[in-house]
Amino acid sequence: MGTSCDIIISEIDTAEGEKVSEEIVTEIRRIESRLSRFTGTSEISFINTFASKYPVQLDDEMFSILEQVNSYNKRTFGSFDITMRAVNEFRKGDPGNKKIEEISASVGWDKVDMNFKTRTIFLPNKILELDLGGFGKGYALEQVMPLIKKFSLENIFISLGESSVLALGNHPHGTGWKVGIRHSINPAILVKEFLLNNQSLSSSGNIYFNPQEKNLPGNSINPDILEPVNEKQTVTVIADSPLEAEVLSTALLVSDTEKRNKIRRNFNNILAYLISYNIDQSATISEI
Repeated sequence: MGTSCDIIISEIDTAEGEKVSEEIVTEIRRIESRLSRFTGTSEISFINTFASKYPVQLDDEMFSILEQVNSYNKRTFGSFDITMRAVNEFRKGDPGNKKIEEISASVGWDKVDMNFKTRTIFLPNKILELDLGGFGKGYALEQVMPLIKKFSLENIFISLGESSVLALGNHPHGTGWKVGIRHSINPAILVKEFLLNNQSLSSSGNIYFNPQEKNLPGNSINPDILEPVNEKQTVTVIADSPLEAEVLSTALLVSDTEKRNKIRRNFNNILAYLISYNIDQSATISEI
C-alpha cells in the first residue's frame, strides 16, 4: 500500500510486543502483495493484465474481496467504484472529447463481468482496470483482527499512513485514543479531534497543496459524471469496521449532498464529517 504503519500496544512487555507487531506487519505486507496495483506480481496486476483476454479464476480470498466490492458498490449507489483510475490517467494526457467518450463507455463497476458461479472475472475491454487503493488499508486493518484476538490484546492502536486507523481499548494514560484531523493546507492547525474507543477512522481528501494551481483537476472521480471532484474537501468516517470506514470515506467524498444522504441511510452506527476549505484557506466542518 506504499504507506507507513504505526503500532502502539499498551500493557505488554517488549519481547511480546515486538512479536505481535511483526506478525501484524507481516499480514499487512501479505495483503499489499496481493492487492497493490504497483506490485507487478500481485493478483490485481495479474487481473488487470490478463482479464481482458480471458476470464481469470479467483481464489477464495480474492473472490471474497470482489464480492465485498460489489456489495459496497451497490450500497453506495455506484459511488464506491474501483474502476475510476482510468479516467484520471486519460485526463492527465488531455485526450479530448473522443477519448473521454470512449472512457465513458468502457469504465464503471457495472462493466465488470464477475461470474459468481464459476468464481471468475472478465474485463471486457483494455481500458477497464481495478484499483483497490480505496479498499486495501481498511481491509488490511480488518484482517489483523484475528491476530489481535489471538494474542488477547485489549489496548492497541494501528495507523496506516495516518489516514486509516484502528483504535481498540484505551491509551496508557486515558480512556480511548485521541485522533486529530489536521488542516490539509496548513498542518499546524488542528481542525477537529476525536476520541476513539473500539472504533476505526478513515479520511479521504481532494486537496490542492499549491494555491496557485487551484483549478487543477483532482484525483478523486465522481463516477456519476466521470469528472474530478474539484472542491477542496476531506471526508472523515468513524465506524466499527475499518473496511466500512475506508470505503465510505471514499464514496462520500465523490458524492453530492443528495447522494450522500441516500448512502448514509444504508449504513448504521457511523459518523461522517465533511471538511471544506474556503478561498481564504479557513476550514468549515459539518456532519454528513
